[in-house]
Amino acid sequence: MKQIVLSFLILFFMLQGCSSTNSNKRRQKGLNSGEYTFIRGINLYQKGKKQEALEEYLNAYKKTPKNITLLKEIALLYGEFENYDKAIEFFSKAFNLSNKDIDIQKNLSYLYYLKKDYTIAKNYLDKISGEDQDEFILKIRGYIEKAEGNLEKAYEYFYKIDDVQYDERFYDEYIELCVELNKKNELFQKLNYKYEIYNNNKSYLVQYVKAESSIYNRNNEAIKKLLRYISEYDGDDELYLLLTHLYININDYNRASSSFKLISEALRYTDDYKKTKEALRNHT
Repeated sequence: MKQIVLSFLILFFMLQGCSSTNSNKRRQKGLNSGEYTFIRGINLYQKGKKQEALEEYLNAYKKTPKNITLLKEIALLYGEFENYDKAIEFFSKAFNLSNKDIDIQKNLSYLYYLKKDYTIAKNYLDKISGEDQDEFILKIRGYIEKAEGNLEKAYEYFYKIDDVQYDERFYDEYIELCVELNKKNELFQKLNYKYEIYNNNKSYLVQYVKAESSIYNRNNEAIKKLLRYISEYDGDDELYLLLTHLYININDYNRASSSFKLISEALRYTDDYKKTKEALRNHT
């Protein structure tokens, strides 16, 4: 599955559980063997050793199968590995022990959405009371409506979202939806407004610049924004390749060639690089 799906999954799994447990508490005496194994897993996870952490979590689960926090952590880690069936299995076990837990319901709804089982996803969302209908839920409802072809309904949900925290997946979906509904003016206003907030966020910049170029044909404005970001935060292969594309769009092949030369060896075997190289060669 595409990286953006994984990024969204990690971003919106709401529970951090015991991964943020105070280190002093971990040293408390009197831990049983299951709890001790669980803590070993936490330490491994924090060191980036996720597979080893999962093995410790599963060992702990054998000893403490009704530990809700442990069940959530196992489910979250399976989610990071994109093993959505196993993530659902362990979130379901946690739900059976605590069926009022809103975070479990949110995660189950999202996982079923990823599996395209929209009916079950909506069933879990419907279990959540109105006072707990936050932006996460609005996004999931919007994604489901969009996936089912109910574009106006999806837009109603998206329109209510203020996105206090930047979410790359949301903006990908929102941009695509606004284009399909021909709501380009509304889209431009939102993108321009949020640029003032997220102009130092590379992912948002890339989304905005691509939209400015492909949707509004504002290539010169897009180039200025990209150059400003590169001058302040430095560039990388992705940004230099995007800058090359923008220069090609305005037929400035000299600057396109200059920015293209900044791309490192790491990107030179990708299809996008090869196609861009051929386009430049045809205009030299």
